[in-house]
Amino acid sequence: MNDFEIVKQLMEKEIKELPNDSPFKKLKFNKSTGNYSLPKEVEDKIMQGKIK
Repeated sequence: MNDFEIVKQLMEKEIKELPNDSPFKKLKFNKSTGNYSLPKEVEDKIMQGKIK
């Protein structure tokens, strides 16, 4: 297992342990960029100050 796979597994474990009402529970892995990102609608709500 390489470092990337280890980090991905750790992130998935951490995301599962977040409270259900956390906006970060919606973090998804984007295979094309190799990063985690939030859905656009969640990002928009955070940027508008609706989610803190």
